[in-house]
Amino acid sequence: MTKTPTNHPNYNQLGIPTTPDGYLNLNTLQARADEERQQRVKESNSYLEEISQEALKKQRNNQKLFGKALQQIKKDNEVRKEKEVAKAIAEATARAEREAERKFGVKTEKIKKLDKVYKETLKNLF
Repeated sequence: MTKTPTNHPNYNQLGIPTTPDGYLNLNTLQARADEERQQRVKESNSYLEEISQEALKKQRNNQKLFGKALQQIKKDNEVRKEKEVAKAIAEATARAEREAERKFGVKTEKIKKLDKVYKETLKNLF
């Protein structure tokens, strides 16, 4: 017959280690509990490390997307600015030409061409 933990002299009927005088051997129980705790800590740490790496990867991808979005917004704003500046320049030029024409009685080339076209159109009508 082979010895099992339950009939070994250093174990009680439940298989818990005991001292030679029959008391529970807490050192052995503590050592086993410490080993199990260390194993759980290792597993938890590896799981947390895995989750951390995934989170960092997602964060990097999100950061890249955010950077691209910011670049596009910047580009769009630059285009809008250029359009606004061009529009303001055109309006200011037209306003200055009208003011100069009114003030000095001199017609611009554009107005002269329009007048010529209008005259020819009127001649062709009659």
